[in-house]
Amino acid sequence: MDMAEKEKKESSVMETIKEDAEILQERKEEKKKKKKGWWGKKSIGGKIAFIFITLVLMMCLLIFLLWANCRSFLDDDLANLILGVKYNEYDDLGNITATHYYQSGWEVIGDQIMNSLFSIVMSLIVMAIAFLAFFLLKLIINLSMIKGGRKSKTIGSLLKSCAKYITILVAIGVILAIWGVNVTAIVAGVGVLTLVIGLGCQSLINDVVSGLFLIFDDFFSVGDIVIVDGFRGTVVGIGLKTTRLLDGGGNYKSITNSSINTVVNLSRKPSLFTVSMDASYNEDIERVESIIMENLPKINKANPKLTTPLTYAGISGFGDAGVTYLFVGYCNEADRFQVTRDINRDVYQMFAKNDIIIPFNQITVNPADPTDRPLATKAKAKIAQDYWKNKRALPASQDPKKRTFIEKTRDAIMKEAKETGKEDND
Repeated sequence: MDMAEKEKKESSVMETIKEDAEILQERKEEKKKKKKGWWGKKSIGGKIAFIFITLVLMMCLLIFLLWANCRSFLDDDLANLILGVKYNEYDDLGNITATHYYQSGWEVIGDQIMNSLFSIVMSLIVMAIAFLAFFLLKLIINLSMIKGGRKSKTIGSLLKSCAKYITILVAIGVILAIWGVNVTAIVAGVGVLTLVIGLGCQSLINDVVSGLFLIFDDFFSVGDIVIVDGFRGTVVGIGLKTTRLLDGGGNYKSITNSSINTVVNLSRKPSLFTVSMDASYNEDIERVESIIMENLPKINKANPKLTTPLTYAGISGFGDAGVTYLFVGYCNEADRFQVTRDINRDVYQMFAKNDIIIPFNQITVNPADPTDRPLATKAKAKIAQDYWKNKRALPASQDPKKRTFIEKTRDAIMKEAKETGKEDND
């Protein structure tokens, strides 16, 4: 016993030592990671991408600095060609008398900023006005949809999406006009381009048209719980191109509107749920049913999320160990899983408190069969052997030993006739 206890103590000590060593190793690795910093945490691909982007940016900066200071290391003619003309002087007849060139790239940038200052300021003002207009439109849509139902929320989502795209397009057109771009020509070109893109982007057009039909058909709305092609979730947004769903696990799914083939809306009417509970075959059915009838009002009162009272539907089947009693109820789809769990608990407690046996899987172990059993006597063994010998013997008509003299003679004559016929044919 002393040796066994010592071995146990030694093994426990060794285990604790191993655990402490593992903890120390983990702490060392954590310290190494902290020392490495953000660079050490990056993968090899991330490091290569960072180095490549850094080199490209440094090369662009170097090219810009060389361009801005090209006059310091190039001759004047080449520098004038690179930097360009700043302004020309003219005489009374309109002839160029002198040409002035930019002395550095910084001067070019300063003049461009000063010349475009008005356009830059106006572009910023247009962007601010566009942002403010979209904010006000969004606010008006949200305020108008506060008292509405799910359909109004769905239409509001569509209107906000349309307002966003329209605001962006108008702002881009105004900004291009400020910078002197011929917007009319662009619109005419966009009309032709739209036709070409429409032929190549039929899926996008299908998505938009399908989104409009989803809105106006009103088969499902924002906030409904639906099943779309096997995915169950709550509709959180319906746009012109996609519909977004959120499931119970917090996972978002974006589905293009044209790919929505089958939809099951679970929120328009209360959902059906069933609860079943087994009772032993030894329980009297009428006693169990009377207890159910007495306790159902209490269960309904304890579950306010039920849209209709829970009812006892009857016996739904006979299992391996008991009779199955079925209960049926209705509730909102958002509460179905929790209500089912609550009713399962209440029905189980009802059975347990009223001494109704609930069967469960059990294993019964029987003692092994004895091995010292008596053997057959010689007389009994002979009886069994004779029985099986007679059982396996051939019938008298097929056994040559048991055939009569007449049967043997007939067979010999038929055999001789067959052999004679073969010789004649040869």
